[in-house]
Amino acid sequence: MATPRLPRKDRRLLRRLRRSFRTLAGPQKQLTAATLKKVLGIRDEALFARFFALFDADGNGAIDEEEFLSGLGALMGSSQTERLRFLFRLYDDGGRGYLTRPQFAKLMELTVAEQSLELGQRAVSDLAWALFRQADKNKNGSISFEEFHDLFTQFPEATGGLTLDVADWIAPSRRLLRARRPRIRRPPI
Repeated sequence: MATPRLPRKDRRLLRRLRRSFRTLAGPQKQLTAATLKKVLGIRDEALFARFFALFDADGNGAIDEEEFLSGLGALMGSSQTERLRFLFRLYDDGGRGYLTRPQFAKLMELTVAEQSLELGQRAVSDLAWALFRQADKNKNGSISFEEFHDLFTQFPEATGGLTLDVADWIAPSRRLLRARRPRIRRPPI
């Protein structure tokens, strides 16, 4: 099966991110969690920890260039279903294969916050609860990936902001795209 060709903006972003990775990773050729969190600008600790774990394929606590590009490439070149699967895994913090109501509510809250949408806490909570009830077809108090996927198919207008283009999702962090090697100042002689 051939890898789908990335849209032009994603190809450009991937090239820029590769260069930025090499600059930020330095001689060790790895990004630490602290560095990646800073440059991506993900504010929520739990969300970032899950994001980092999904990229850190070998679990060594650092992301090398291959892991970084593999994670981004999979998101950029993947189908909508695969992007949804990544999003689902991001919030399935126990890795159990389902989202609980609090996990789904957190997904909604963080999505609204990351996108700087002007919705009150009550409106976000009401929306999350209504969508959760709609998605939980078997009424077992959790949402499987299939139910999650069906929700996006059924209500694309209500959930469209959750499946941003990865280029749009990462690009706001200008720090990553403008990464420069730190200058070493030499003391005057």
